[in-house]
Amino acid sequence: MNKKGITLIEVIAVIALIALIAGLIFPNANRIINRTNKDTNEIQDKAIVEAAKLYLTDHIGEDIDFDEQPSVNISLKQLVDEGYINNNPKQPDTNKSYNLNTSYVTITKNNNSYNYALTLNT
Repeated sequence: MNKKGITLIEVIAVIALIALIAGLIFPNANRIINRTNKDTNEIQDKAIVEAAKLYLTDHIGEDIDFDEQPSVNISLKQLVDEGYINNNPKQPDTNKSYNLNTSYVTITKNNNSYNYALTLNT
């Protein structure tokens, strides 16, 4: 008796094959997403520091005087309000906005160079 159709064994074999392929694909996808989030964080941090450098260039001698203080904090609020950053940056992995008032770039003058340290709070 020759009936057309598939057997239970064939269905189980197909499901097992799909599960095997999914097991190989999903861990790699998760690794790629994590790497992308890390890269996005690094790029965003560099952009914030570059905005602070521009702010320093425009305000040194006016609002910023390293003769009076060895370092200065520039808040994200200042950078956003004055147009150095277009909007409030967010953490790529959680999509939470950083606190504009408590997140800042610390600029310290060492001889003829500047050091930049970024502090981001949610």
